Amino acid sequence: DVRATSPKVWNAWRAQLFESLYLTTLRTLRGTNVKQALKLDGRLDEARRILARHGIRSGEEMPLWERLDSLYFMRHDADEIAWHTFTLHQRSLSPPIVKAREAAQAGNLQVMVYADDFPELFLRITGCFGALGLSILDAKVHTSARAWALDSFLLADPRERPIAEMVDTVEKALLASLRAERPRVPQAGRISRQAKHFPIPPQISIRPDEAGQRFILNLTATDRPGLLFTVAQVLSEHGIEVEMARITTLGERAEDTFVIKGGALAMPDRLLEVERALLARLTPTD
Repeated sequence: DVRATSPKVWNAWRAQLFESLYLTTLRTLRGTNVKQALKLDGRLDEARRILARHGIRSGEEMPLWERLDSLYFMRHDADEIAWHTFTLHQRSLSPPIVKAREAAQAGNLQVMVYADDFPELFLRITGCFGALGLSILDAKVHTSARAWALDSFLLADPRERPIAEMVDTVEKALLASLRAERPRVPQAGRISRQAKHFPIPPQISIRPDEAGQRFILNLTATDRPGLLFTVAQVLSEHGIEVEMARITTLGERAEDTFVIKGGALAMPDRLLEVERALLARLTPTD
């Protein structure tokens, strides 16, 4: 999450992350278990209380929760955990499942996707949102070790269509996209006037993670409609899969981080091709 912002910037978000790291490490060294150190117990208890109000008895959440790792629970608040759990409990864990609702931020849309993981999953999701004219404000892409994905997206609708209408539209369109033979390709969106006059030159870096098993893609660019689809398309063309994503939109500036994998990344020449392709596609032409 720290890598999701520029290394040259210090802000309240970074300060909060480092404070959390310090306090969590301190609690761990004092002998608490992982859940206690991460303060997950309180979050899970609150999620259980929300589920109880929906008629889910204590213990019925465990078949799903046992399949999720600590990173999932760290990235989602109690309300989101309860929403995902209730939705999947009602549908007996049969993917793909798409559910949308109005977000806490009035006027925005929150979407969850539960599906078997496959190489074009992220491409299909972002392509569908782009085709519907929706902007992705935040994305939490989570892929389990058992090859299934539970992804969350926060969306804005520039056309401000009724939320109830968009909930139904998004659920139907995204399910169709996940089941279709090919992903939807959105039309190129217009870059805002401010972004045209004050463009942000795209910056790309790809490096192996600490374990050397995955790669981390850091991207900074001018935000525009279809940005994530463009990134997903380039990665898909090079046989690269997205395992995790942290999407940050700061006005006209997009600062995104992806955990990716693929054979091309292990070869310096191919990796350079990927970086060049991303730069070429993300550089404004008008």
